[in-house]
Parts: sequence; C-alpha cells; structure tokens
Amino acid sequence: MTKTGLRDGATCVQRLKEEYKALIAYTGMNKSNNNDWFRIFCWYIHNLLKYEFDLQLDILVTYPSTASEIELPQGGKIYLTIHFKPLWNENYRIFGTAHALCLGLAPWLVAEVPILVDCGMSTKMM
Repeated sequence: MTKTGLRDGATCVQRLKEEYKALIAYTGMNKSNNNDWFRIFCWYIHNLLKYEFDLQLDILVTYPSTASEIELPQGGKIYLTIHFKPLWNENYRIFGTAHALCLGLAPWLVAEVPILVDCGMSTKMM
C-alpha cells in the first residue's frame, strides 16, 4: 500500500485507488459467500447488564497521519490523545480504523461506561 496522506496530491490518488480496489475485492468475496460486508457493534457489560452504544466515526482530512475521531452520540467524543496518540504517531502507516477502535475505544469503554451508568447518563441496555 502506498504510504501517503490526503494532502499528498498524486500519491494520495494512488492510495485511494488501492483502498477502493481492496474494498471492492473484499465486498465481492463476501457477496459470493452470501455474507454482509461488516458491522460494528459497540457494547459493554457492566453489573451483568449489556449496554449498547451508537457509534460514529469521523475520518479527518489528515488521515492516516491522524487517527479517526470516534464518537458515541450520547456520550461524546472519545479522545485518543494521552495514551493512544503516541502509539498512533509511531505506527500510523500500518494502523487503521480497527486499531483506533481496539486500542482507543475499548479502554475508554472500560474506564467510562461504569461512570456513565452510575450517573444515569446511559440507560440504553439490552
């Protein structure tokens, strides 16, 4: 994959073409196997209750050198600065949105969901 960002002109176009080809191939494989493409579910279990959250991603113009912004509409933005940003800065050429979700969102859920639930800010549960 071409190592470039959205502000790098012609090389950015090459990277987008590579990403589109990969997405088209992946979608084609899944359609031939009668599978959906993919779905992201955001949930956390606290006090033996499962809480589900809506999830929004904002892919910035500086992606991939800047991680995608992750937001829970009812809980606010997940700031990936203190712990995750140094890791992203060292590995942004090989990291993707899945890494931001695993290494940024997951620890946030562990730390913040109990507080949101205990304060009554999160009542969405299954």
